[in-house]
Amino acid sequence: MPSNGRLPGLLSRWRSFSMAPWMRPFTEWRVYWKWHRRGRLIPAPPIVKQRIVKGCLRRSGASTVVETGTFRGDMVDALAPIAGRIVSIELDDQLYAAARRRFAGQRHVELLHGDSAALLPRILSGLDRPALFWLDGHYTGAGSARTEVDSPILAEIEALLAHPVPGHVVLIDDAREFSGTGGYPTIDQLRSIILKRQPLSQFSVADDIVRWTTRPM
Repeated sequence: MPSNGRLPGLLSRWRSFSMAPWMRPFTEWRVYWKWHRRGRLIPAPPIVKQRIVKGCLRRSGASTVVETGTFRGDMVDALAPIAGRIVSIELDDQLYAAARRRFAGQRHVELLHGDSAALLPRILSGLDRPALFWLDGHYTGAGSARTEVDSPILAEIEALLAHPVPGHVVLIDDAREFSGTGGYPTIDQLRSIILKRQPLSQFSVADDIVRWTTRPM
């Protein structure tokens, strides 16, 4: 058995090894099935959410991913090998700077610094075909930033509803947080907002992720 002093180093090396590009698919499968066997507890491990988002991207046929809430960049890192273009928005100064360092040299990854409620309409104005959106730009406590509300989701949804291109796939993380406070609507309110404006849209919730496909082509 390794001593307690050696254990953190061994765990760090194991994490690095398990997330190596050639090893990552096996790690994703192992963690996913462990989570599945335990009853798909909420919240799912981050690598499970990354696996879900990658599957949605492949099925959608989209080449562009737009993310709100870069955080440490793990979703960007997971999607970078399969996405043609990634645009990710981060409000926090330090997290944004760290992401710039992490993805320096990856020309298909564009990192934006600011409030996603203000920046998302600008991104949408440059899109003329369906994209996949991962909306996760909310306040998470110390080490993250916030505006007047904990979540900009209502402004983000409004921007997507106003965009004329049909067929976007929109995934919204942390459905359990949709309580009607802190800038979050309830899930029923969110469903009503979307389907009132786009009655042909598809809307569902599974595994703590809201899934919305804007009106069909």
